[in-house]
Amino acid sequence: MAQLPQEEKAKIAEQVESFRQEKCKLDAEVAKWDDNGNDIIVLAKQMCMIMMEMTDFTRGKGPLKNSSDVINAAKKIAEAGSRMDKLARAVADQPEWWTVLLHEFVSQRGRY
Repeated sequence: MAQLPQEEKAKIAEQVESFRQEKCKLDAEVAKWDDNGNDIIVLAKQMCMIMMEMTDFTRGKGPLKNSSDVINAAKKIAEAGSRMDKLARAVADQPEWWTVLLHEFVSQRGRY
């Protein structure tokens, strides 16, 4: 990152800020849901944390130290995304779950 031209650094900083804003929105939405027994929410939170580590890497911070670490983090996000897709499809294929999800959604929304 230190070797990049200033113009590229500015673009990256702008994208990082945009990502941080989206992360805040996601955090606010995910915080509304109880993650006890909700694997989809747990996966979403894990993916968000990994993305934040990747963002920190672009600024020379965080636990990721080299490109190999970033690639492994991207693989973890992809794996979690695949698990989330399977879970979401399983829920979508079971209409009786929609009643449960709707009830949880309504009860969670009532708290805020």
